[in-house]
Amino acid sequence: MSTIYYWNEFKKDLNNSLKNGQRLFDAGAGDGHWRNNILVDIDYVSMDLGVGDSNVNYSHLHITGDLASVPQDDASFDTVICIQVLEHVPEPWNVLKEFARILKKDGFLFLTLPHSVPIHQEPYDFYRYTKYGVQYLFD
Repeated sequence: MSTIYYWNEFKKDLNNSLKNGQRLFDAGAGDGHWRNNILVDIDYVSMDLGVGDSNVNYSHLHITGDLASVPQDDASFDTVICIQVLEHVPEPWNVLKEFARILKKDGFLFLTLPHSVPIHQEPYDFYRYTKYGVQYLFD
């Protein structure tokens, strides 16, 4: 099921889905600023390719690399967040397969995607998404 969120509602739903001690994977974390929006005590793991924006401090990442190949065990995360990242991935279907692999059976994926934003982080900006494109990727 897809839902259109405003950021405050998104943060509330994210925090309501988390429990102390759970593991969260921040996919495409950039500088890790989403960690500051999480209000419960979790095991936070961040990963990003670490390119695209010279203004971002990538030094706080736990893992630097391609989201299509996450060096984590199967079913090892309760939640994956991927906030405005898939437009920067040349093969997003492979990244979604990785998310399915690392998520626990009853885990949550919090995913946001751009529909209409200017080109940014050139040359690492590949896609814009409609609800039909998102549904196709998940099907």
